[in-house]
Amino acid sequence: MATKITDLTELAVTAASGDFLHIIDVDDTTGGAAGTSKKIQVTNLPGGGGGGVSVTNQADNRIVTATAVTDTLTGETNLTYDGTTLAVTGGVEGSSINIDSTGLASAGDYGHGAELLLGFTGSAVAGECMYLRNTGAWSLAAGTALTTQSTGFLSIGVSADAADGVVTRGIVYLDTDPGGSIGDVVYLSTTNGELSTTPVSSSGNVSRVVGYKLDTNIIMFNPSQDWIELA
Repeated sequence: MATKITDLTELAVTAASGDFLHIIDVDDTTGGAAGTSKKIQVTNLPGGGGGGVSVTNQADNRIVTATAVTDTLTGETNLTYDGTTLAVTGGVEGSSINIDSTGLASAGDYGHGAELLLGFTGSAVAGECMYLRNTGAWSLAAGTALTTQSTGFLSIGVSADAADGVVTRGIVYLDTDPGGSIGDVVYLSTTNGELSTTPVSSSGNVSRVVGYKLDTNIIMFNPSQDWIELA
């Protein structure tokens, strides 16, 4: 059985005012000084043989990693977190990337693992399909005719502000349900910004697959780089 600490003198420390570490004997029912439960001033605890840990290469928001040097850590220049964004300069390696639709309930909500494109400003539309114009602005996509509105770079807005990012691939909640059933192919619609499980059918329309339906309003967005203009 381990020896109980019953007195400060056994640790060669002197009690003083300040913060105390309470050592509780669960078998002590006296509740008083006569029992074996004691309190020891934290600042007077004997050292454990280790010194302070130093951090080299320090700067705001850098994540600290271990080094091979004893009691030394390093602030990583290529790995930072500002409370909102984890930024990695270089490769990211993992055994898997998990994607799911947990918590999606409103237009523009996106699932874990979705890819967002940042760096653009201006207006966007949450939960609707958009294409990138040559001006750098986003406008509503549609499969009406063979133009960049149907064949261009596509995304789904996450809010009314493009600066919040746009989903270029991943699970996302649409503003309007595309119809059909779970597992159905989802296409560009001839209605601006909307998607449909029914392909376009009129001459001059552009048929383009943009993903698959997972649930009401929820799709796996993964637009094809190919399209067909109907004769």
